[in-house]
Amino acid sequence: MTKARTSFKSEKCPLGIEILKNLYLLGKTQNWLAERVGVSPAHISWIISGRVMPRQPILKKISEELNVKPEELVKHLF
Repeated sequence: MTKARTSFKSEKCPLGIEILKNLYLLGKTQNWLAERVGVSPAHISWIISGRVMPRQPILKKISEELNVKPEELVKHLF
């Protein structure tokens, strides 16, 4: 019998939740966002999971594509 893999994080990071919420409202996918921002889909996934924090230029591009201010995406981080 094999053990099921478990995540080290039980919840997504606040930035990830905001990104997912805005993607949902726009009817867009993480792959769409990755293509528009110019990063890999894996990188977007890592940002959403909290594995990496995006640098300011990437955060700016994400916010532009989601039609929100960068401050709106990071408001729950501080």
